[in-house]
Amino acid sequence: MGKKSARYAIAWMAVVLGVLGAGRVGAQEVRWESGQPLAAGQRATLELRFEGAGPQGTVTLPEIEGLEVLGRAGQASRTQTTQSGWGDAKTETTVTLASPVRPTREGRLEIPSFEVMTQQGRVRVPATRIDVGRTRLARAGGGEIGLDEVVSAQLLPADRRPFAGEVFDLDFVVTVGAGRRGELLGDPVSRDPNLLAGDWGEGRSIRFDGRPGVQFRTPALLAESGSVRLSPVEQEVAIETGRSRPDPFDRFDSFFGARSPSFSSLFDRTEKARVIVSSEPVEVEVQPLPVPVPQDFSGAVGQFQLKSQVVPQKPRAGEPVTWTLSLEGRGNWASGVSLPGRSIGPELRTLEPHLERDFSEGDRFTGRIVEDLVLIPETEGVHVLDPVRFVYFDPMTGSYRESVVQPEALEVAAGWAPSTPAPSPPGG
Repeated sequence: MGKKSARYAIAWMAVVLGVLGAGRVGAQEVRWESGQPLAAGQRATLELRFEGAGPQGTVTLPEIEGLEVLGRAGQASRTQTTQSGWGDAKTETTVTLASPVRPTREGRLEIPSFEVMTQQGRVRVPATRIDVGRTRLARAGGGEIGLDEVVSAQLLPADRRPFAGEVFDLDFVVTVGAGRRGELLGDPVSRDPNLLAGDWGEGRSIRFDGRPGVQFRTPALLAESGSVRLSPVEQEVAIETGRSRPDPFDRFDSFFGARSPSFSSLFDRTEKARVIVSSEPVEVEVQPLPVPVPQDFSGAVGQFQLKSQVVPQKPRAGEPVTWTLSLEGRGNWASGVSLPGRSIGPELRTLEPHLERDFSEGDRFTGRIVEDLVLIPETEGVHVLDPVRFVYFDPMTGSYRESVVQPEALEVAAGWAPSTPAPSPPGG
């Protein structure tokens, strides 16, 4: 779990093992309590109970591997007054901090010991353990069924042996079976630190291995060569667990709720469970770029094209000329792909270039960069501009290639002569 999730401003937690432990200072106590059983991929509420004194300020939680916090904690307090046999009144206050959480894996999770500040002083909450079981859903006709028998996910790279830096398509498919219906909640989530991927975009309905499902696709790349184990991709799904009454428009139903809102609001009376489904890790062998590497190669991998335009072609001396150089294509732009340098002779004065990047929102792999360079020829005559050469590796051919542009020469005419006033007539 990331730091941002683990440090939500309030603390929380109730776990599955009964009363797990407590820290006590004087008449106050902070303890974990029993709660609902936890299952991998399913939402739950965990609580931390303060008795005798409430929390003081912000409670910072420890890192808990395998547990994701889904939002801010809610706080509830209860005050109870009891009378003793001698007529004395005793008042007890209990404050409970509860957060929505979701275990990301099965097995035993460790909650380390940590300290909290209460209104009566600092208290240490003992370390404890949480047992996370397998997610199970209700089976039609009674009993339970494993989550993997109802909904599943697969991560499918288009290429299992891409070159380092090569952009390849990555598919993520979610399917359901056993006569279930479901609804996708949010977008697929990948936490792989080695994978550079774009937006998953809109999913499309498909049938995969005989089951209805949704397919997402994104471009991705792996920058370093070697054996790489792609981490699972996760998707939250609301799975139908029961229907309170028949839906007369059932024939319009489709997997993941593509019906109109009117049908859904009037006739959809289903019971659903929110779960997380994860793909299995995928092994990918990333190939290194071949050697020898050309001297002018700067690391660009993909398909690129260099373009050039000079306006005007026939200026006068002293008149500015704009030389536009652009590079476009699909590749590893995020790795620092840039325009090659230009060689300018001493007969041409240059001004500060202007650079623009043209990429669609959410697309980091396809686009172009454009640089305008203003040249001012100082003298008349023919000025030859040197060619510009861009070297890249094309994974489709498995070879290094180059894109070269040769701008046309500038034909510079004489500059405008300054006007001379006419001489005054004699005696004028």
